[in-house]
Amino acid sequence: MNKKFIVSGLLVTSLLLAACGNDDSSDSKEQHGSKSTNSEKRESHHNEKHHEKKNVHRFAKKKDGSNSSSSAHQENTQSAEYYAKVWLTVFGPSDVDEFMHSDVSGNKMNPLDDVDSASYPDGMQLIVATPRARGVIHYTNNNDGTITVYDVPSHFQDRRWMDDDYSRKESQRILNNGDVYKLKHPSQSQIDKYAALFTNLNGNDGYAHTTKPKDDSSDDSSDYSTKVTRSNVIDKVEEYEGHALNTDKYIFKEPEKTDSGNWGFSYTDKAGNLRGSYIIDEDGNVTKFNEDGEEI
Repeated sequence: MNKKFIVSGLLVTSLLLAACGNDDSSDSKEQHGSKSTNSEKRESHHNEKHHEKKNVHRFAKKKDGSNSSSSAHQENTQSAEYYAKVWLTVFGPSDVDEFMHSDVSGNKMNPLDDVDSASYPDGMQLIVATPRARGVIHYTNNNDGTITVYDVPSHFQDRRWMDDDYSRKESQRILNNGDVYKLKHPSQSQIDKYAALFTNLNGNDGYAHTTKPKDDSSDDSSDYSTKVTRSNVIDKVEEYEGHALNTDKYIFKEPEKTDSGNWGFSYTDKAGNLRGSYIIDEDGNVTKFNEDGEEI
């Protein structure tokens, strides 16, 4: 009898221990599952924060780029500093006394023909160096960091410009064939140096535009050409030569006006030997002669 009770007690005890073991295992699994879920949540939160950080960084970079673009777009294109950049882009550093800027929109290109010559488009700007032989720039701003430069003559002494048909076709050809330049970015000190030389930001174009008479019976063109004076006769010769007169190599005599209304002067080398001369007529046309008086 006692044996039966003992065996029954052992069986009950075994069953109780097995049940407890299952409960512990279940609790352990639940705890492990909870730990795993918490770890996954932490990792997910970390990834979200990292992704958010990358987005913020990407937005900041985009904003910086936008600000930079906006700053470039807002550059004052009607300032001496901008004109200095244009000059340095086209000609680079130059030996110039001063600059003049003018808006020549709507002006006729050919000052000798205000009837048949093509007109400059809106936005056409002009920069003229002194002396003029150093360079002249006709350009339009493309509002994208580039400019279009047009090969307009610095003077119109070629007699073909007096022909209506030539004036019309050649002026239009020039306007149809501009060259695009990407603006350079010189140092600020260089920009300041050349900007200081712009003594006139709203001058005229210096071509003395007048209306050409249409009376073909008259060959006298002096009434619509630029008047030649003592103050600009050297400029006329330098325009003709395409560069400043070489005073280091030659001695140039004082220009004198003849009875016929023309201007003239000769020049010698440093030893005093005659090397040539120039005659400038009332229309500003230049004729050059060698030391023997022969036309060159």
